Amino acid sequence: MKIILASTSEIRRQILASAGLTFQTCDPAIDETAEKNKNSNPESVAIELAKFKSEKASRQFPEAITIGADQTLGFQNRIFSKPDSRAAARQQLRELRNNSHCLYSALSCSSNGKQIWSWLSKAQLTMRNFSDEFLEDYLSGDAANYLGSVGGYKVETNGIQLFQRIDGDHSAILGLPLLPLLEFLRQQKAIPS
Repeated sequence: MKIILASTSEIRRQILASAGLTFQTCDPAIDETAEKNKNSNPESVAIELAKFKSEKASRQFPEAITIGADQTLGFQNRIFSKPDSRAAARQQLRELRNNSHCLYSALSCSSNGKQIWSWLSKAQLTMRNFSDEFLEDYLSGDAANYLGSVGGYKVETNGIQLFQRIDGDHSAILGLPLLPLLEFLRQQKAIPS
């Protein structure tokens, strides 16, 4: 059975490829802002966006299993998005500094245009009380490291230096909860068991 990853995320592609899966990718081309504006619950937003991505891709590839994924960051009853500038990243990181926040990573698999499975992982991350000097040094590095991810960091790069503690599944923190996905794909006989 063909597997389609409905994502343009390089890290999600790397996670699946590193696990030895054969798959194709497609761009789900959806407006995430609308869902985030109508719903303030980070868990619900992640679940709905993952579902929308997988179902949309499934209409294009009806006989495949399509995988949609989304990740939201919840902090003090707010949802943080990818910062759109260095100044926005600075503001987000200052708010998150010396605090804990949650990452919600949702998966949805669809076939024939309908969702057939979903999963939600939650991770708690605690940032250390880093100095303003450290923050400016971090922001002077590769902008992709703070503009390409919710919250303004990627734990797979130097963003790991922002943290004091991380509790949760590593692949889920990267945006694709791998173990539950692999189990589902084995159950569907999409990959060998």
